Amino acid sequence: MVIENNKLLVAQTHSGIVSIPGGSGNTGEPSHCTAHRETWEETGLDVTPTELIRTFDHGFQLYRCRWTGAQAQTSAPFVLEIDKAFWIEASEFKHYSWRFPEQTTWLLQKMSLDEGER
Repeated sequence: MVIENNKLLVAQTHSGIVSIPGGSGNTGEPSHCTAHRETWEETGLDVTPTELIRTFDHGFQLYRCRWTGAQAQTSAPFVLEIDKAFWIEASEFKHYSWRFPEQTTWLLQKMSLDEGER
C-alpha cells in the first residue's frame, strides 16, 4: 500500500476493477520483496516496503511502502496484467469497482490515519 499526498496508489485491470498493487510471491521470496516486485510490475514505480501493517484472513500480507520517486525507464511487465495505475483520493473510492470491496472501509480508515500522522 502506497499513500502519497493523501492519495492511494491503485492498479486497474482491463475489465475496470481496481485494487492496491499486489500478488503472489515466488518460491522462497520474502513477503516484503514480493511487495516491492509486485508494485513495480503493476505500476512501474519503485517503492521501499517500510512496515507490515496487516495480515488478512486469507494470508495476504499488506506492507506500507514509500515511493522512492523513481519510475521505470522502460515499459514494465505490468501491461499484461493491468490497464493502468494511478493515484486516487478517498472521495473517489465510490467511483470504482473494487477487486476486494470488503477492504475499502479499512483502506479509507488507513488513509485517514496516515493523513493525521503527517
